[in-house]
Amino acid sequence: MRQRGMCDSTPMNDDPDIRQTAEIIDFGQQVETFLQSSLGRYLIGRAEDDIEQAVEQLKRANPDHAALIRTIQNQIHVAENIQYWLAEAVTAGYNAQREILLN
Repeated sequence: MRQRGMCDSTPMNDDPDIRQTAEIIDFGQQVETFLQSSLGRYLIGRAEDDIEQAVEQLKRANPDHAALIRTIQNQIHVAENIQYWLAEAVTAGYNAQREILLN
C-alpha cells in the first residue's frame, strides 16, 4: 500500500516490499522534519489552540442546541485528525525502521 505524498527518492531495489518499506521510512522522516520546522510547530500549535477553544465553547454550550454542539465537536475532530495523521506517518516510519532492523 503506497501512502499519499511519498516521494520516489528512495534507493532502487527490485524487492517491492523493501522499496515500500524504504518509502515509508523516508516519508516518516520527512514528516518528522516538517514537525520540527517553524511551519510544523505553528500548525500543531494552531491545532492545539483550536481544540482548547472548542472544548471551552463546548463547556458553555446550551445542551439543547444539538446543532451547535455537533459543529463544535467537528471542529475538535478536524484539529485532532491533523495531529493524528502526522503522528501516524512518523509512527509508520519508526515501525518500518524497526521491521528492517529485525529482519
